Amino acid sequence: MNDHRKGWMMALRTFLAVVLVLCSHMTLARTLDVNLSSDTAEFRFGMNPSAQGRLGNSELDLGVIFTTDDDVLGVLGLQVIGDTGSRSPGLKAGVGVRLFGGSTDRGNDFLVISLGGSLRYNPPFLDRLDLRAYINYAPKIVSFMDADNFSYYGVRAGYEIMQEALVYVGYRRIELGPAKGSDETLDSGMNIGVEFYF
Repeated sequence: MNDHRKGWMMALRTFLAVVLVLCSHMTLARTLDVNLSSDTAEFRFGMNPSAQGRLGNSELDLGVIFTTDDDVLGVLGLQVIGDTGSRSPGLKAGVGVRLFGGSTDRGNDFLVISLGGSLRYNPPFLDRLDLRAYINYAPKIVSFMDADNFSYYGVRAGYEIMQEALVYVGYRRIELGPAKGSDETLDSGMNIGVEFYF
């Protein structure tokens, strides 16, 4: 087993250990999102640490992404989500900060602090339908180690098959601009996923 594969196996074990600890000590609303493609796997745990506030609901998420090219990324994010207004029923917007860190198959290690936004739409006439778009970007000033910039964006369409689970299909692109060399595309393509609510 090479060093990169050992790295993502360690990241996955750490992620699962943290999720188990959080699940055993918290009674808040939680989600577990698992999405897969032929080249990429992502596991993401989310929780709502506060009640509805003046700015909306806050969401905290922790995740790990790894690829068949032995790229591995860890994600830690905080986002505030709220309704966009009475003229757009079912539409919610979010803004937040996400920390991404990891290593690539080219040997680039990185740590970035990104700003991002998201849109979620559940049509009032079909509220089980779930449409989302999201983007995160980190410029040079907040990109560290071997990184010069970083972007993470995508869209997805899902359907809530039951109160505790949503299935979806999505498109995601992850790009790293290294301090030296050409840009790296860590992920670019379709994925299928399941999001569990508990």
